[in-house]
Amino acid sequence: MSRFVRFTETSGSSVSTPNIAAMDIAGDIDIRIYGAQVADPSLLTDYYWGGSRDSGVGGFMCLTENGAPRLLWVDSGGTSRSLTGTADIPYGPNQIQWLRWALDVDNGGSDAEFKSYTGGQDTTPVWTQLGDTKLFGATTDLGVHNDPVVLGNLTAAGSSEMLDGQVKQFLVYDGIDGTLAIHFNADSFHLGAATGDTAVSVTGETWTINGGGVTVRGHDDLLLP
Repeated sequence: MSRFVRFTETSGSSVSTPNIAAMDIAGDIDIRIYGAQVADPSLLTDYYWGGSRDSGVGGFMCLTENGAPRLLWVDSGGTSRSLTGTADIPYGPNQIQWLRWALDVDNGGSDAEFKSYTGGQDTTPVWTQLGDTKLFGATTDLGVHNDPVVLGNLTAAGSSEMLDGQVKQFLVYDGIDGTLAIHFNADSFHLGAATGDTAVSVTGETWTINGGGVTVRGHDDLLLP
């Protein structure tokens, strides 16, 4: 049975993996997720890589309150950067979907650009660009860090943003359509897995469930609380 990880917006609950060398992406980055939010699209802000907003490294990808994809990162000089898409996602609460964030740090025209995509609701995505390409105004890079990758709970400015939703897959590529560096797949966990349980991904990370607000469920339970 196909599985997903259910997050119930509980403090201290997440799924995480320690940093490995493959996560040290300094150039183009391509992030994809297959999941659903239970309510407000802004709750998808809890998918991110590279530590908290306060740590000065890494970054995260999210949706705005209206559902527009946004990417935030810290460059090699320690400066926080961000770009936001021009269109909102076409799906609502409890509708599983593929979403994609792609940052080209140097487009060959002395600029960086951000594109976001939807991939439909089937298990294999078919990508369609969402809105217009956003230009940054200069080239950029990503600061290399040693922080973990965390799904479901983001500490920011002394508060915690927690996910109310479900995740089936989370993938990060080094380069746009490049080398797969990170791959979280809920099918790697056994049904009923909960806090303290671990699973190893095809790309070599060991993912651990943390806290009491995360469980692994089967597809038939997808829309249940």
